[in-house]
Amino acid sequence: MTYMTHLPNMIHLPNMTPGLSIFLIKINTGIVEYHLMTSPGHTSLSSKTHYMDVIHHSYATAVFAHERKRTIVQKFMAWCKTQEENRLLWLGVIILGHGCVLTPLTVFFVLSSGNSMLSWALVMTAMVMCLVTNLAALPMKITLPIFFLSVAIDLIVIIMAISHGLVFPGA
Repeated sequence: MTYMTHLPNMIHLPNMTPGLSIFLIKINTGIVEYHLMTSPGHTSLSSKTHYMDVIHHSYATAVFAHERKRTIVQKFMAWCKTQEENRLLWLGVIILGHGCVLTPLTVFFVLSSGNSMLSWALVMTAMVMCLVTNLAALPMKITLPIFFLSVAIDLIVIIMAISHGLVFPGA
């Protein structure tokens, strides 16, 4: 087995049978050398060198395209952004509907329930909120939530007036 002496750091195999192929690996500081030896009668020896990374545990990182569920508020705000093209329609609905129908109706209920100063303040604040956002030409993502908030305030004042008791003079 003298043919193995010219290869440094190789393993000596004393009982190598003819026709048997052996695959030896030598690792030197990040380089892997593959030596393929055949039987002692053959002198064919091939050597391949491959660079390898530092041996460590690898963890597969996965990125999932998971669409998070949108909340009702996020859906509402997205809808408000799409209403920008209907700006004049919403301006008419807010000024006419709120200013000419809902606010006078709410004032009627406030007057019928005892004329509370807190109720007057809530009704006028609700109307001014809508008026200011429309006159300032704020985007619909601001104007529509304020409009629906003011409608909710008016409905709460009407419920408070009804629960307090309606008084009609002369009845």
